[in-house]
Amino acid sequence: MKDPYVFLCHEITREHALMLIDWLSDDEVRRYLSDSKNIAYYIEDVISRVNLPILTHIFNQNGRFFIAYDKNQKPIGFVRLIKYYLDYEIVVVIGDRGNWRRKYGTSMVRASLKFAFFEARAQKVIAKICHDNIYSLRLFEKAGFSVMKETSKLKILSITFDQFIASLKKLRILNDEIYITQIDLKRIKKVLEMMNERLDQENATRLSQELQRAKVVDITQIPEDVVTMNSRVKLSVNNKELEVKLVYPAMVNDDPGNVSIVSTLGTAIIGYQAGDKVKWQVADQEIDIQIKQLIYQPEAAGDYDL
Repeated sequence: MKDPYVFLCHEITREHALMLIDWLSDDEVRRYLSDSKNIAYYIEDVISRVNLPILTHIFNQNGRFFIAYDKNQKPIGFVRLIKYYLDYEIVVVIGDRGNWRRKYGTSMVRASLKFAFFEARAQKVIAKICHDNIYSLRLFEKAGFSVMKETSKLKILSITFDQFIASLKKLRILNDEIYITQIDLKRIKKVLEMMNERLDQENATRLSQELQRAKVVDITQIPEDVVTMNSRVKLSVNNKELEVKLVYPAMVNDDPGNVSIVSTLGTAIIGYQAGDKVKWQVADQEIDIQIKQLIYQPEAAGDYDL
């Protein structure tokens, strides 16, 4: 069984706050949370004295707070990332007991780590877990955490950026090294900045993650079989063959075969080489993509001014 899809929503509303209080009224939900009572009191205090529909700025003090949604856009829990200098502590809570043991926690941890390492630039993420909380210990160890130290009540686990990347590769969630030219990297980052409010935020995050892990090379040093911007590529997508050209958003409508870099498919193929096979997760489905042939690459053709 594949881990279920989750989406972490960064905007916290008044309705979310009321839902959190309801979740934290369950003794079993807050059983292992050392600061659960403080959280509930804090939320109630915020609601009583702050008459605002959006409370994101309050919940993000000293870190980041997310509401986790499932594929049906139903809230299932929350994540706290508490900042300590360059490190973060992670707290994951599934609010509805009906969703326990359904692997939502695993998906929430991985989604949170992607934010912590790729967006917040954390050096290390730690988790403080009670000794008898066997399920959570297994969950974090599965995500790549290892025991850093122990106290009489807690096991303190940690994971670094390199360990996180290694765990994703081991589970085939993250594919091998990809390449990108300095010029393409600069232009794509500019597109992300200019189109921030109009982009699908989940896919924009995925694209940012791909850029972060890519090996950046000079325009004259890019391997000739790598998919770069304005490349024309023959693909197999779930065993269906198609030919596409990877372009910037403004050029999508110029040709039916054009695929935007900010689209799911565009993000999935940038930087890969002819012959590579890519497994790409979209919602609760996995897409199998193979780079069958690089028909045209601007750099290989000497077209450096595109």
